[in-house]
Amino acid sequence: MRSPAEIKAPQRWQASRMQRTAAAKQTPHREPEVGKQPQAERKRVACIGDSITRGDVGFNWVRDLSTRLEDCDFTAYATNGNCAFNALQRVPEVVASKPTHVFVLIGTNDVNSQLSELSALFYTTVFRLPCRPTARVYRSQLREIIRKLKTETDADVTVLTLPPFGEDFKSTAAAKIRESNQIIAEVAEEEGVKVLPLFDEIIAACKVDMEKAGLPFYTGAKLLFMGIISGCLYYVWGWDWDRIAQYNGFTCTVDSCHLSSTSGKAVASLVERHLRGGED
Repeated sequence: MRSPAEIKAPQRWQASRMQRTAAAKQTPHREPEVGKQPQAERKRVACIGDSITRGDVGFNWVRDLSTRLEDCDFTAYATNGNCAFNALQRVPEVVASKPTHVFVLIGTNDVNSQLSELSALFYTTVFRLPCRPTARVYRSQLREIIRKLKTETDADVTVLTLPPFGEDFKSTAAAKIRESNQIIAEVAEEEGVKVLPLFDEIIAACKVDMEKAGLPFYTGAKLLFMGIISGCLYYVWGWDWDRIAQYNGFTCTVDSCHLSSTSGKAVASLVERHLRGGED
């Protein structure tokens, strides 16, 4: 019997035929020079994560990227509610896809599970975790994810820091996010992989004053309720994610967790620069 947290099929995104045709018209045709290697094959980009990467609630940054980069095929290996342990279980699936690039954005649910006993019980039970998530467990599982990707693929492996949890940056949730982002930076340095500063990119894009206390991160039933309301406003009423964020009293997120349009586009731009070989 499969659990309510069953692994969802990967989402695949690539530029549409219209977008590719437009890009081709803008690029003059050149015959290959003698002795030159043929144009490189399309980039196969795997994005490992949770609901923030899946993009059912909140801005879908992976889909947005697929409209910007016509030479890339994107696949999101992401299920709502997944923790680092669940992402680790998907690594063989990612390896089998033979990616050229892998982006890892995982850990928000590991943080959430550390904020209350009820959250810990929920994630441990529903997502069948082998033990209660802690900072130490997260560090170990993140390291294993990166090592497997490095040793079992030829991909360029990159990790991203976690986004803000709510907009009260002096809260316990904010402190846990900072702790996890420090872990990400340390593990990335130890394993010799690039880390992209997603948190900082979002704060800059949204022009957030971190000294001014905003709304806190919501846990449990309130977060679920806010997610349902936000989803209805988007899918039924046609509001964009920035409008929903403003309606709910946020800037960076729509419900204290999932990305607003401004935040999501900032993430997409950060990853795009890396894929294009520019400055991160």
